[in-house]
Amino acid sequence: LDVVSIPYGSYLPLTEPTWLALPRPLSPHETPALAVGGLTPERVIRIEYSYAPPPVVTVRDKAALGLGDDTILTLIIGLRLAREVTPEFAAALDAAVQAEPRLFFLFVGTMDNYADLVAPHPALAARSRAHGHESDVMGLLAAADLYINPPRGGGGTSAAYALSCGIPAYSLNSGDVGVVVGPDFHLSGYADFAPAAARYTDDPDLRGQLQEKAKARFAEISSRERMLRQILDGVKAMRAKG
Repeated sequence: LDVVSIPYGSYLPLTEPTWLALPRPLSPHETPALAVGGLTPERVIRIEYSYAPPPVVTVRDKAALGLGDDTILTLIIGLRLAREVTPEFAAALDAAVQAEPRLFFLFVGTMDNYADLVAPHPALAARSRAHGHESDVMGLLAAADLYINPPRGGGGTSAAYALSCGIPAYSLNSGDVGVVVGPDFHLSGYADFAPAAARYTDDPDLRGQLQEKAKARFAEISSRERMLRQILDGVKAMRAKG
């Protein structure tokens, strides 16, 4: 019996399957970890992971959040924000607010160190808020303009949810989110975010194009049928190689 293992996220699973279906490129340094599971790189199948957003419960808008219509509302979403939002990332967001004062960052998720983190950054403290846990993320996304990802390994699900709403989700080209959002939304550095946000807000044509690109990217990562076809085709191709 051939067993295909699909990891939850992009981490290598602690199993011993026949094949590994991985939703990202395999890094060369992971070969030893594969060997622990009795695998080689030749038994890894590259797939697009499939995401399915939950339904909206209550649609929010900026007014409901106490924000003006001209606010560029940008969400940072995660279950481990207290660890993932580093002082360096906070400094980058502070610089972004100074460059583009219309930005407002909403930290969605438990973050008990928020006050200490923003204290050294007056601009960020004035233009951000710790929202706390949110059970209706899709309803909250309805109010958002943009999504930005901190430097972390996980987070792919929240980025996929943002894309499903046509929200450009920006990330460095690393971790789960870098894979999920695709090259159209990669930042070479966080200093690129403020000018990108300004262009998005001020250019209606560009805004429409980026919203369509976000939806198109989500279409690529939301088809279970496509994911299963990639797995089956990958297994067939590798069996044919012997």
